[in-house]
Amino acid sequence: MASIERKRKGVYSVRWRDPDGRQRQRTVSTRQAADDLRREVREAIELGRRWEPVGARRAPELRTLFAAFLTAQIRLRARTLRRYGQMLEGFAAWAEAEHGKRDATSELLSRSRLRDYFAMLTTTPGRNGAPRTVSTARKHVEAVALAWAWAWDEDEEHAWIGLIPRFRPVKLAAVERAPTVAPTWAQMDGAIESCRTAWHRQLAVILRCTGMRVSAALQLEWSDLDLDGHTLTIRSETTKGGYGGRAVPLSPVLVAELATWGRREGPVIDAPEAERRAARGDLGPSGKPARGRAARMLTAAWKRSGAPERVWTRQPGKAFRKGFTSELKRSGADVEAVERLVGHMRRDVRSHYLDDTVLRPHLDAAVLLIPDVGAVPNLDARRAKR
Repeated sequence: MASIERKRKGVYSVRWRDPDGRQRQRTVSTRQAADDLRREVREAIELGRRWEPVGARRAPELRTLFAAFLTAQIRLRARTLRRYGQMLEGFAAWAEAEHGKRDATSELLSRSRLRDYFAMLTTTPGRNGAPRTVSTARKHVEAVALAWAWAWDEDEEHAWIGLIPRFRPVKLAAVERAPTVAPTWAQMDGAIESCRTAWHRQLAVILRCTGMRVSAALQLEWSDLDLDGHTLTIRSETTKGGYGGRAVPLSPVLVAELATWGRREGPVIDAPEAERRAARGDLGPSGKPARGRAARMLTAAWKRSGAPERVWTRQPGKAFRKGFTSELKRSGADVEAVERLVGHMRRDVRSHYLDDTVLRPHLDAAVLLIPDVGAVPNLDARRAKR
């Protein structure tokens, strides 16, 4: 239950295993102290609790650590913080169920425990009752790893020195990605024509002609558009992660389309306010994140269009983004220009040395490759003959 081992230099090491199975040890300078410590440890274990030295600082509870981590992430959007909060809450609840609320502290943070959590996530259903994918489980574990790494780095700031286990990255099962299959201009146009309400069509047209995300498109304001200067400004606060703001040229196709949409103030897409609240990640009356219907309505439009399910299933909004990117690259657009148009952040050395004025002509050339809506109904058939 507890053992004493004499070390060199006349010190003694007392080793034992806590009721939860964790191996611990403490070094003392005399045999008498070692005997006393062993007795105290045995008494604590007999009572089913951990031995703690008198006056010892207690490791922060996981919930306390996670709350501090979320408070520090001021640059993240509200919806991103809520998503992190939900994933961290899941780990804290699991740790409390496995080890008890008192012992659900920072001491539980380890690579082996994160692997155990990953295994649990991939073998039990999620909140909706459906099995979790490996990709989803990885995101949950990665959120915990982010909080752990932050706490390890900020231990001095929060008086946690010596209470946070050294952070070690955890390797998880790789996600097997299926080959990307993107819709063509013709298939995207078919989905647009299958929209049954005006604002759904407006949303689909914006997605098709800009490659924007659904949430950013729904937050687009007329003040973000310069139709005379053919420029679109995508505010950083509307982008994923809050750091993808950019100003890009508008395609002549979209300029002509927007000219027929009437008013020139407020939201560009005439969607219900509930949709914009969902896009911003606001909380609903129940205190839970607001949910919109945009994804469901786009799914219905894709179904009616007859496009193959593999190009849009489970990603009715992102399908336009994939189609925009793939079709422009297929038409010969500059790769870096397309990446800038859709807001992909490059992190290589070249991105720090590439002058924006060098890229601008390529951006202008890329948006000129976007065809009119409905102008390529036989494009797929022509490609099949090649």
